[in-house]
Amino acid sequence: MKKLIFLSLSVSVSIAQAFELKTESIGTINLNGALTGYSIYTDNKVGNDRKTRYDVGSALISISKSAEPVGFTVIGGAYSLPVVGAGLSNTSDYTKLYSALPIAYIELAPLKGFSIQVGKLPTLIGYESAFTYLNNYIQRGLVW
Repeated sequence: MKKLIFLSLSVSVSIAQAFELKTESIGTINLNGALTGYSIYTDNKVGNDRKTRYDVGSALISISKSAEPVGFTVIGGAYSLPVVGAGLSNTSDYTKLYSALPIAYIELAPLKGFSIQVGKLPTLIGYESAFTYLNNYIQRGLVW
């Protein structure tokens, strides 16, 4: 039986509330971000693989404005998308694949309870976040 030792170093920086920038022309703009990291160690490496791996899980900045009636959301930075049972890839590989600006959209809310979003949207299949710091599920549900 393979003996694997996983060390999950979860370095997380979070602030309960977003920073708010109040402007007279467009209203309140929210700024927040996420910084996570991880490390994995095994004493039973295969082939030329390394015993130890570590990387940045997410280093993201989010800038948003509530749709009152026009708003926007922009999220950019570096991120990884680890999947159970698949080999790890570097954070830079995912960032290059999906770009450093994975989410950017404008939202129009002409009526209460109704909004239209246009741009580079996150998921359209339910509330399953691709970013690890936002998702509580180890496999992100069955949709992947």
